[in-house]
Formats: sequence, structure tokens, C-alpha cells
Amino acid sequence: WTVEMKVQELRVLLNVKRQVRFLELFTPEKSKLELVVIFLALLELMRQRFARAIQDQPFSDILIAKTA
Repeated sequence: WTVEMKVQELRVLLNVKRQVRFLELFTPEKSKLELVVIFLALLELMRQRFARAIQDQPFSDILIAKTA
């Protein structure tokens, strides 16, 4: 996996769903390396202002949403 590959996958996912729960991206069947690459891709999308993380209250679910 590459960060660029996961960035593209997340872009497609967010274009279709508009938002996704953070934990949905990190399923147990994925390897540790893939999880790290997904996290880095997520940070890159936030740096590009394509996505943002939303948490309504402490300890509540984190949503990753496509920015407008």
C-alpha cells in the first residue's frame, strides 16, 4: 500500500458517502502496516482540506466528513 493509493480510495469513499465513522476505516482484518498507511492518508486529506474530523462530545464517535 502507498499513501497515494489510500488517499485515492478515501477520496472515492468520501465522494460517495460524504462521511464515514473513523473506526470503520480501521477494521481488525487489516494489517498494522495498512492501518498506518490509512491514517497517514487521512492526515494528508485533512492537510489538503478535502476532509475534516468531527467529534461532537468527548469520547463520542469521530466522523470523517468531506468538506464542502
